[in-house]
Parts: sequence; structure tokens; C-alpha cells
Amino acid sequence: WTISESMMTASLTTLAILARKIVLDNLGTMEATTERLSLKKEQDRHNRSQLLGNEVTRRKRKKKGSGGASNSTMAEATEIQKSLSRTQALLGNELQRVNHVASAINEDGKVLQDTMDEHQNIDVGKAKKALTNLQLAQQRERHYLMASMAFFLLVVAYILWARVILHMPFVDTTIVAVRNLLTS
Repeated sequence: WTISESMMTASLTTLAILARKIVLDNLGTMEATTERLSLKKEQDRHNRSQLLGNEVTRRKRKKKGSGGASNSTMAEATEIQKSLSRTQALLGNELQRVNHVASAINEDGKVLQDTMDEHQNIDVGKAKKALTNLQLAQQRERHYLMASMAFFLLVVAYILWARVILHMPFVDTTIVAVRNLLTS
């Protein structure tokens, strides 16, 4: 069996592209979007090189002739084997990566499910009662604060009246005049 180098390269590239598509289908993130764009560019480059590369390969073979065909076939077979080994290693790495991503997604799903279960088990009635109690306590504290401020202002007004206003000369004479009028 003799496999042409261009056919083998095309099949390896196609396998690599399919493996990347499988990985991208499992990601679904912004990284996957950029990866899809680069995959599309790579696929276009591959198709372009395949169309133009076949013609270049044919020309090289015509120039080479039939001399050294067994050596070139053996070299091609060795190169193809190496290429297949590299491709197999790449596919293995991608498969491990997909497995890691899938396990991470499963773990995140479990965490989300646990969180949702916890939130569903919260007793809404108790929370509503606690909120009502807090609002009542807040109103009570506001009333205490207002009463304290009013008492403070009354004390300040009394001190001002008793210490300052009553001892002013004008007020003092006016108070004496009012007392005289009331007693007479």
C-alpha cells in the first residue's frame, strides 16, 4: 500500500480540525468563539494549500522521475508514521483537556444545584417576621431619638431663659413693671 503524502496530510489536518471542533462544542465561552474563528482561518488555509499544494507536489514528482522511488517511498512512509504519532498524541491531549473541562462543568453544576437547594429551603415566613420586627425596632428607636432631642432643646431653652434673658436690663425692668400692674 502506498499512501500519497498529500492525502495523509489532508486526513491528519482533517482529524485535527475535527478534534478541535469537538473541544469547542464542549466549551461554549468567549475563548471558544475566538478559537472557532482561528479554526475557520486554519481550515481555509488548509483548503487553499491543499488545492495549490497538489499541483506543486505533482510538479516535484515529475522532476524527480522514477529514480530513487523506493527511498522516497520509504522516507514518505516514515514521515507519515511520525506524523500519525504526533497526531495521535495531540488527539490524546485534546481528549484529556475535554475530560477536564467536562469534569469542571459537572462540579460547577453540582455547586449551583446545592446553592439552589439551599435557597429553596429558606423559610420565607420567618424572614418576613424578622424583617417586620426590625422595622418596628427602627421606628421605636426613631421615636426615642426625637423625644431625646425635644427634651434637650427644652432644657437648653429653659437655661437660656433663666440665665440670660431674665437678667437682661430691658427684660428685668419689663418684668418688674408687669408685676406692679398685676398687684395694683
